[in-house]
Amino acid sequence: MRRFAAIAIIVWVWVISAHAQSALNPSDSLDRAIASVLYPSITTELDGKSQAYKSVFAKGLRDGAADSTLIAYAKAILIGAQMQDWVNSALYGEQLGADRMNIIGHLCSYIGGNSLAMTEESARDYIQNAMLNSFEEESQAQKADPETERAFLAAAAATEGATVTPDGVVIINETVGTGNTPAPGSTVIVAYTASLSDGSVFDETGGTTVRLAYDSLVPGMQQGLSTMRAGGKARIYIPSSAGYGSEGYPGVIPGGAALLFEMELKDVQSTTN
Repeated sequence: MRRFAAIAIIVWVWVISAHAQSALNPSDSLDRAIASVLYPSITTELDGKSQAYKSVFAKGLRDGAADSTLIAYAKAILIGAQMQDWVNSALYGEQLGADRMNIIGHLCSYIGGNSLAMTEESARDYIQNAMLNSFEEESQAQKADPETERAFLAAAAATEGATVTPDGVVIINETVGTGNTPAPGSTVIVAYTASLSDGSVFDETGGTTVRLAYDSLVPGMQQGLSTMRAGGKARIYIPSSAGYGSEGYPGVIPGGAALLFEMELKDVQSTTN
């Protein structure tokens, strides 16, 4: 239980109610990869223990059993509980199609003395590629409707006082600042709420401020900020061509999506500050 902070840990959301056989499925490389990454994180608990202890520990993982007279059960469950946050927040196991009982089967096999199916490094690479492929598939499936995005931008452009750049970025100033204007090489201190055309918020600073390098921002954001002065507030509407393009940002921004940033420019700092 001493290595959990350093190792990507995986299974308990699949383990806690497991009651099936632990047969291996040799065709499922994802499950083998997950088990191969997970196993080193429990070896400190198993090192030097008897095979009887290991068998009880494996049963704790497999069955979710809790017997106060058999400490290995309790330790297996405690270890599994520490895995849950990682599974829920980082692995997206259900989305990737991982099989909980197959993973448990591999783990029990390793605890029983069988060799790992993959090295920890190769297993991590396999899982990472699976996640990237899943995100790419999700991104392709979540394309914004071009007509909806055009109508969203057109409505913004028709607003009184709106300014439209040659790239189609729409800026509506709500409060005109009196400070410096952002420029290449500067750092901006901003607070903002970012949403899609349907009004769903995908990012926000929550009332606090963040420091952003002007040069690192998407072109639409640069164009919007370049019309503002510190102390100002504006709504910046960004077409996908000046934002995240046809690919979007997997899992967050659909491909082809227009964006709205409700922006407050708190301060502008030059590279010499």
